[in-house]
Amino acid sequence: MINLFEELSELIDEDELNDYKKAKKVVEKIPENEVEELCFTVESLYGDVLKEFEIKL
Repeated sequence: MINLFEELSELIDEDELNDYKKAKKVVEKIPENEVEELCFTVESLYGDVLKEFEIKL
């Protein structure tokens, strides 16, 4: 995974990467039984963006 970040580092905005790291820490603290609900919430809020980048939850 680290190699992927290194390879894509020129394409990734530093602020976006920092936001991702912060979000990852928050998500890791969410109880497992609440993760599914979070996924549905993200999909409903950002469905258009997810489709644009062909991201599937």
